[in-house]
Amino acid sequence: MNSILIVFIPQDVLEYNFFDKRIEETYANEKNIGRLSLILSVIAIIIECLGLLGLIAYMVVKRNKEVGIRKILGSSIYSITMIFMKSFVAWVLAKRWLENFAYSIRLDLTYFIFAGLISLIIALLTISVQVYRAARRNPVDSIKYE
Repeated sequence: MNSILIVFIPQDVLEYNFFDKRIEETYANEKNIGRLSLILSVIAIIIECLGLLGLIAYMVVKRNKEVGIRKILGSSIYSITMIFMKSFVAWVLAKRWLENFAYSIRLDLTYFIFAGLISLIIALLTISVQVYRAARRNPVDSIKYE
């Protein structure tokens, strides 16, 4: 018959933890880094949208007479919007900045597809709003601009 000897030491306090609590404490720092990354990503997207808004506003002001003449000649708002979008999308696709790196690692293609689609959607929405505003203006006012 086996017996177990239990020693009682009154000056030592029994400390116990649940395993899930210890895991949560271990990964608390990673959770904070994840939250910080999310916040910084949102801020970066907002800054990107502001920069894109400035770029499109500059393009629309620069081509203000062209928009007015196209409106006078009967172009629709949709066709004017598509002119701006085609030029912008062609510029974005032509960059291919990842090919310029001397060293690269293999990443899953889906990350780039999703990031590209999200950026493209944000860019197209921003362009649409600015060009729609320009196309709705009175064409006579845009020709008399200068």
